[in-house]
Amino acid sequence: MLGILLQLVVVVLPTVLAILMEIATPEMRQYRHWRKFVMAFGFILSALVLFQILYSNKMARIGRENAIKETSKQVAAETSKEVTKSVANVYARIVSEQQKQIQELQSQIAAQGKKVDVISSSNIVTGKKPVKVEVMNPPSAPEAPASHPLPNLSWTQEPGPKTKDGKAITIVTFRVDDFLPFPAFLV
Repeated sequence: MLGILLQLVVVVLPTVLAILMEIATPEMRQYRHWRKFVMAFGFILSALVLFQILYSNKMARIGRENAIKETSKQVAAETSKEVTKSVANVYARIVSEQQKQIQELQSQIAAQGKKVDVISSSNIVTGKKPVKVEVMNPPSAPEAPASHPLPNLSWTQEPGPKTKDGKAITIVTFRVDDFLPFPAFLV
């Protein structure tokens, strides 16, 4: 509102001064305060023009800053929306692919579980490439007598030399880390 009023005053006042100068009679112009009036009017008009320029510059700067802030907010919101949408699409594809892989693997496991020939031809079952297995017993159970805790029992399984007739031999070695009070097991 102030900007419009200043623009109007700055446009109209020079016209008013020109009209006053034109309608002033020579006697009025000879009046001693006439020059002071014209000079004061000119200074006031110049001051108003300066104020109007400064005010317009200030309002333009505020307008630019507000426009930049508003544009930044809109760009940030739009970018965030697009990034969220893009990331959601990527993760949806990844999850979909993983679900397909899980379903495929489940069907393969179900199919292999039904095939006895796969299990029977396994290297572990046939003994062609035996796997070394070492099993450690867990610490003694609480129900074992306190005076004789159960020792840890472990064993290893390794391939041995073949016999003369070509049969495979597997060597199983048992280890006990303490006294074993069950002689039947030792035999």
